Amino acid sequence: FLLKEASQLTTTQLRNLCKIVGKSYIDISSDEQVVLKLLKDNIDELSMHITDNTALRSIESLVVLLDDVPSDDESEVQSEIEDRHDEASNNDNNNYNDECDAFDSHANDSKSF
Repeated sequence: FLLKEASQLTTTQLRNLCKIVGKSYIDISSDEQVVLKLLKDNIDELSMHITDNTALRSIESLVVLLDDVPSDDESEVQSEIEDRHDEASNNDNNNYNDECDAFDSHANDSKSF
């Protein structure tokens, strides 16, 4: 949101949102690297667009923290996220199919009585 809307936010809105983002707890040792890389790329891009020094200082600690996360090409990160989304969708579909099969099996068993 910040990255897309930064140019249309008032200075007060921008400062408050950057303060919230900057104070977020992020554990770079246990969080998923793909998500951290995407966050790093977005925060880096955001910091280039922000001209307000107060807003920049608010996200500075996050920028420093994310410096240890290696940056990837955005297409690689996006591809990984899409793969995970597809995998999650497939798992949901498989669970749904399993539930339908169980229901059908139970319905067939009931007809035999």
